[in-house]
Amino acid sequence: MGKKSAEVLAKKLCTSRSSNQILTIETIELLLSLDDETIRQLIMKGRISYHHSGLSSEDRSIIENLYLSGIILILCSTSTLSQGMNLPAHLVIIKGTSSWRGSSTGYVRTKRSDIIQMIGRAGRPGFDEFGVAVVMTSNEEKPFYSDLTDGADIVESNLLTNLTESICSEITLNVIYDVNTAISWFKKTFLFIRLCKNPKYYDFIGVNSIDDVWQIVSDLCIKSIVNLSNNGIVIYDEVTEKVTPKLEAFIMVKNYVKFNTMIEIMSFPKNTSKIQLLIGLSKCEELEKIVRKHEKRFLNDIANKQIKFPIKGKVQLPDQKAFVLLQTGIERITISDYTLRLECFDIVEKSIRLLAALIELSHNKLYGECLESAVVLDRTLRNRLWDENYNTVYYQCPNINDTTMKSLNDAGTKNFIDFIGSSVTEIQRRSNCNNNEAKNIHIFTLIALKAKLDLSLTIEQNNKLD
Repeated sequence: MGKKSAEVLAKKLCTSRSSNQILTIETIELLLSLDDETIRQLIMKGRISYHHSGLSSEDRSIIENLYLSGIILILCSTSTLSQGMNLPAHLVIIKGTSSWRGSSTGYVRTKRSDIIQMIGRAGRPGFDEFGVAVVMTSNEEKPFYSDLTDGADIVESNLLTNLTESICSEITLNVIYDVNTAISWFKKTFLFIRLCKNPKYYDFIGVNSIDDVWQIVSDLCIKSIVNLSNNGIVIYDEVTEKVTPKLEAFIMVKNYVKFNTMIEIMSFPKNTSKIQLLIGLSKCEELEKIVRKHEKRFLNDIANKQIKFPIKGKVQLPDQKAFVLLQTGIERITISDYTLRLECFDIVEKSIRLLAALIELSHNKLYGECLESAVVLDRTLRNRLWDENYNTVYYQCPNINDTTMKSLNDAGTKNFIDFIGSSVTEIQRRSNCNNNEAKNIHIFTLIALKAKLDLSLTIEQNNKLD
């Protein structure tokens, strides 16, 4: 069930219910703190609510607490919540076993494992003596779900979605060195076993014999190898069918880079700037995160006012979200939403890994400007401050707060070198910080002193003619 369906169902159920329960002052205060007025009315009238990712994290937390405390009796949620949240129930009703995945795909059958996860909310030990689960489906789909409680769920392979990356990895290990060894390797995978048993699950129609399966395997292996070869990651000899890994293959495997992302990294020109790197990284599929409705106001506020490289218009696409969150992580902007905060951390960490691949590639290609931009951006992400932003350099010290930062800036100090020769007491006096902060600054000052390099250059003009 989708977000809109959950809302519509909750409103429809509420029309036939009315609650006479007297709410406590604490409960009323919680209800008044909800941002969603509709949910507040549904709870007060019928003790019903809906729950989905479009709500703010604060509203979701309040709804979960009210449900666990028994104030909310009926909760209409999306399938995502039903699978992932620890909200036990006596009765679980699954309203339909297919979901719409866009006009290009249409309706997709819900996996049996997902259905089992959802009905597992009913009758949880410690909360209820028994539970009831109702699965509403069509007559055609009924046999597929009728034996759920028997534990007869069939597991399928997910290798097909990462086949090119897996073959590239085996090529670098010399397990695969031609088409025949690629087919032999494929034969030992779980995917091969499932292709023989259930080819329709992987969208292969008209498979009537083992020879048809072998043809599919051969085509898949050759297609992956040719894709790697055409994009300069491996060398493939079509005559001998030999495969040889290039440097790009080792870099891709070592840094766990997806195939399409590796193509993006290899396409960066030798004079790539820092902003071009940020834009390019934001388009990589590893950094792709959906833009949720409740996040848009926060992301748009940051995108237009608070980050170094703002964007034009509103944040609507995943690459725009990644571009904003990368800079949010660098500039240490506070994110109250727990999910968004985790996504920001994930995007920064994955970007560091992708930059490691770019740094090695640029070094070997002798792309000086691109290498410099990648190294600087890598350091920026690791330290979480812009390289040229002296106003935040002290954040490298542990436990430095905003008040101390302001005192340091007001004192006219730009970096740790300004404190060379100062004692802990003097640092504390100049920066108006506590003793622990002063000690940390003193330690970093000693490190800066050791790393300080004085360089002088004298240029002498030689007028001698050969």
